[in-house]
Amino acid sequence: MAKNDKDLKNILAANLVYYRKSAKLTQSEIAEKFNYSDKAISKWERGEAAPDIFVLKALADFYGVPLTDFFKERHVAYIENRERKHILLTAISIGAVWVIATILFVVFSFLLDAGADITKHIWLVWIYAIPLSAIVGIVLSAIWFKNKIPTLIFISIFGWTATLSAYLSLVAFTDFNISWIVFIIPVPLQAICILFYRLENPVKKIISLVPWTKENKNTREKRRNKEIETSDNNQDN
Repeated sequence: MAKNDKDLKNILAANLVYYRKSAKLTQSEIAEKFNYSDKAISKWERGEAAPDIFVLKALADFYGVPLTDFFKERHVAYIENRERKHILLTAISIGAVWVIATILFVVFSFLLDAGADITKHIWLVWIYAIPLSAIVGIVLSAIWFKNKIPTLIFISIFGWTATLSAYLSLVAFTDFNISWIVFIIPVPLQAICILFYRLENPVKKIISLVPWTKENKNTREKRRNKEIETSDNNQDN
């Protein structure tokens, strides 16, 4: 029975993700619409928890589907296939950056004078490809993946390799005496990444500290409780 319950939660979670994304909505927008936190919506979509029957009915009405559609398995495979497709497309996009870098390396190697200073440093095209790949990864992972770890990893890679690219370029093409101390620059970016990973929604948490936002949240919670009580009374009548 426990296994069936778990399977049912996973089916429900997959369908909640499917209908939300089909409606082109974010977890934050659904949370705001139904007066829940982003964390609650995220738990529903991961199968760690489930909304009560009244919320499910409200969600079904909102998406314009029967309540029973949330418990049909037809969209589970769709979600899994789409995630695999997104991973593949991300890998192909990053690979395209390296293909372009290879083409530029070969073209410049043939066209430039072998004795020119820039030819000696043509290998830097490979270094530049790393932060460019990270930018592609940041954009696509932010759009497609609900797990924020890949995005944060790409941001970290970009911070360090962009600094490395700038450092090597200055050393190669200028007489500017630059110190290794420039590698301290990405440290704040890395700290911000860790902060965003540790907190569920740091921006929203900061905003929630403002007194009037707390008041609005309390008002929404009271309104939601009142709606549930009204729904219960209607059921009894």
